Amino acid sequence: MNTLRFTFLVLFLTSFTVLMVSIGFSTYGAIGGGAMLAMMGIINFCQYYYCDKLVVWMTGAVPAKENEYPHLHRMLSELAENAGIPKPRLFLVPSPVPNAFATGRNPENGLVALNTGIVELLDVEELKGVVAHELAHIKNYDTLIASVVATIVGLFQYMSRMFFWGSYYRDRDKERNPLEIIFIIIAPIMAVIVQLAISRTREFEADRRGAQIAGSPKGLINALKKLELTATQLPKDIQLTAGEKSTAHMYIYNPFSGGYMGWFSKLFSTHPPTEERIKMLESYNGNPYPNFESKPNNHSDEII
Repeated sequence: MNTLRFTFLVLFLTSFTVLMVSIGFSTYGAIGGGAMLAMMGIINFCQYYYCDKLVVWMTGAVPAKENEYPHLHRMLSELAENAGIPKPRLFLVPSPVPNAFATGRNPENGLVALNTGIVELLDVEELKGVVAHELAHIKNYDTLIASVVATIVGLFQYMSRMFFWGSYYRDRDKERNPLEIIFIIIAPIMAVIVQLAISRTREFEADRRGAQIAGSPKGLINALKKLELTATQLPKDIQLTAGEKSTAHMYIYNPFSGGYMGWFSKLFSTHPPTEERIKMLESYNGNPYPNFESKPNNHSDEII
């Protein structure tokens, strides 16, 4: 991982730890602050070393056995070789919503997860483009940042509810902690901002590198078009789980887009507009990668 990404991760986790310890200290004194510090130490350790397992648990993904999905494993092996990384583990998410994501703290611990809906929707070339896009995230170390953010966003949601109901049932005569009130108000906003901060530029770069890994941008272009069309046709009664909401920024396609995005939706979307992504991919007729069959380089120096 390059220095910029590592610095961002350290500052992000440190800031969140300081915030939570401050709330614990101001609410319950030294004991509360110490307890919160110990809890955040455990959480940060688990986020780094077990981020893939946490995301798998949050999304309900299950391992895709090689004897049941040999074609998917062959595709993944070929594309991983093109990308110059070890073959990631392959998981399936039992969801009709067509989507995919990658996770893992480094390429050696990478994991690609495909919703069952996307496996059923796309043809071989299109699915190849999607998997290559996810491998680009693993190669670029985007997956570590995204996985940590996913668990932090989940914590934001849990802690804001805990503080809200805790302050509600607490002794009415006892004055509420101002930090709790502030956290309850800003936690949802912080969750969105954090997701936005790490999502947009990395999607463009993963599209570009994914097209190179796949050997052509055509499959990913057609896949994005299908995903965009399908988003407007999904039954209204399909509800995203809490895990899918926390990990929305990790997916190849924003599960909340629902098709056309106005200027306000674009402002608060975790992904660039699909039409912009397609336009960029269509511009790669020899530029900036004149030979799509060549393997990408092994270094990553892009901003998050």
